[in-house]
Amino acid sequence: VGCTVPYPLDSIIAHNPPAISISDASVCAGVPVHVSLGPDALQFQWTPVNYIDCLTCGTVTINAPDTVIYQVTAIDSFGCEASGTMTVNVATLPVLNDTLSVHLCKQDSLALFVGNASKIVWSPGLYLSDSTSANPICNPLASVNYTVTASNNLGCSSTVKVQVAVQNKVDISLPADATVCTGASLKLQTTLRSEEHTSEL
Repeated sequence: VGCTVPYPLDSIIAHNPPAISISDASVCAGVPVHVSLGPDALQFQWTPVNYIDCLTCGTVTINAPDTVIYQVTAIDSFGCEASGTMTVNVATLPVLNDTLSVHLCKQDSLALFVGNASKIVWSPGLYLSDSTSANPICNPLASVNYTVTASNNLGCSSTVKVQVAVQNKVDISLPADATVCTGASLKLQTTLRSEEHTSEL
């Protein structure tokens, strides 16, 4: 007949899933990536298991040698779940030739080459046609040791040493013309001179 009775029901509360703050990262080879997902969740699960220091932590360190895609699932105290993915892009270091050592005479020139990269700097820049070239012409007046730093677009860098040793040219002093009788002997003296020493032959 239309009579009503109020009946209390338990409240229904909808909880938001845990917030995951995660984004892709680009690093040089050998540089670790630090990730912190925040305090909203109680449990975490990372995959894959490679190159990560903790599979069930909200704060992790990843040290991958190559590019890897990770997925993480977070669960809060109400059992709500949220998932996210991140790509760790690992840029390889510029590949340079092994330590170089060249020898040449003073005032001679030689083209040097250590490898290709988007940016190369020779230090010091003495005796070089271009201290920012991968293939500069070296015309040294004295021996010099170069440090070559190569970088890629991400700023990853490699360094090699290049040693250029300059040898002094040798001058020879010939004896003067001489006239002797047939059968007679004559001592000839030749002198070699350089900036470093003098010797007689």
